[in-house]
Amino acid sequence: SLLPVWLDPLSELLLQHCLTSTPYGCTSLYGQPTHVCKKLKIPLDLSAFQFLSLFYSSKFGLYPCKRNLTANIEKASSHITKYISEFLWHALWARNWSFRDNYPKLSMKNVKGKRPTLSSNKVVTFATEEFQKVARSYLGEPTSGKLRPSRGWGYYLYPDCYSYDYNSNMEYYTGECPELEKLRNNELMWLWNESTALFPSIYLELVLQESQQAKLYVRHRIQEAIRVSKLSNKTYAVPVYAYIRPCFKDSDANYLSEYDLVNTIGEAAALGAAGVISWGDMNITNSEASCTAAKRHLEEVVNIYILNVTTATQLCSEVLCQAKGRCVRSIWDHGDYLHLSPYSYQIYMDNAGGALHEGQLSQQDIDWFEERFDCVCYMEEPCFAPLTLNKIYVFQRLFSTGPFLLFMLCAQMLFKTSWQMK
Repeated sequence: SLLPVWLDPLSELLLQHCLTSTPYGCTSLYGQPTHVCKKLKIPLDLSAFQFLSLFYSSKFGLYPCKRNLTANIEKASSHITKYISEFLWHALWARNWSFRDNYPKLSMKNVKGKRPTLSSNKVVTFATEEFQKVARSYLGEPTSGKLRPSRGWGYYLYPDCYSYDYNSNMEYYTGECPELEKLRNNELMWLWNESTALFPSIYLELVLQESQQAKLYVRHRIQEAIRVSKLSNKTYAVPVYAYIRPCFKDSDANYLSEYDLVNTIGEAAALGAAGVISWGDMNITNSEASCTAAKRHLEEVVNIYILNVTTATQLCSEVLCQAKGRCVRSIWDHGDYLHLSPYSYQIYMDNAGGALHEGQLSQQDIDWFEERFDCVCYMEEPCFAPLTLNKIYVFQRLFSTGPFLLFMLCAQMLFKTSWQMK
């Protein structure tokens, strides 16, 4: 659960360039190995996505900064070798339970070996302090931005809120993050101060398929990430990129439906996330059957919904926030989404199978946005200024670009990626 994330390689300047110089969107990044599907002559429609550079654990440090970054990681590793042997640990002592409990045990064993006269309570106290000190030195150094100061740095699954009790209490599940876990997230202030992006996970298990509980699960996890994004001593809220999967976490054979995408991508966009990262493993595209399923899912479900939500987020940003901010729900736990109005827009498939939309933005659409959404401005100066139309906006685009970004990453193991920020 401890994967550093470094989103690369496009900059905000490039995104702005794409907005003004091409009719095609620059909203999505794609990093899935597609060689099997290409070999089988099953083309995947990736017109909604941009491509992403991936750094694997076996080759990490070679690209693009071999010497400095490798030295940095080696230095951090030398500090923690005796305490932490794998990636499956958490920065807070209290969260290393279940399959992670070997780390506290080894830490206590190490302290007891150095100080055999300590009482059991003192051993726990010293071990906790040493563990969290070393965890901080390991996590803080790679994410500090010293090597790539203009890029977004953070860790996968940070922040978490441990709202997994739907399996034991589905009927009364609220999705709320326990107050204790919010307090523990507050203890990681040093990490939030170092991070320039947050990467919570909103993976769905099959039991949450097309359910109200899935919506609540995602809503509260994203909202907690938004809360944490405002805790640091920065003058701006850190952007949030949520990890999703095209399939269910416990079933590669079952893809998310449009309803499930609303519960994940739709919730994230409406709550103010900067984007989502769709992650999968090699099983998704490793055979003729899996490539065919992935192709069908992209063309019939994913690409159409991406077009809908990314266009709506851009339009809302333009007409409410002067394109200088991101639209967010005025009341965060209401069920309003950034979707195109079916009365104003039509989404259809062209002869080549690509998703297109055509429509006219009306004053009624703008009023609907204004009644339900506020602006989170990118800069300190206010940006909320609802537009009154003197003429109708006409749009006909293939995948528009906006303030909400969708990344697709399907690979065996992402170690570091980076997103260039302004």
